Amino acid sequence: MLHTIEHYPDSYLETIADIFEKKEELQKKEELKRELRNLLKKPYQDRIERNDTLAKLTKDILTEYDSL
Repeated sequence: MLHTIEHYPDSYLETIADIFEKKEELQKKEELKRELRNLLKKPYQDRIERNDTLAKLTKDILTEYDSL
């Protein structure tokens, strides 16, 4: 999970945001980066909601990652 999240650093997400929002203001770019980050975390959030194996650990890691 961490590999997936860390595999997409802010610079990569910003590049993707640039593709979609070439001439938009900074606030919209930040919003798009936040949405892309949420999209990357979606499979892990689904595991938490289903209470899959290691769901608590997954939730703790996502919570810690979001606080960084």
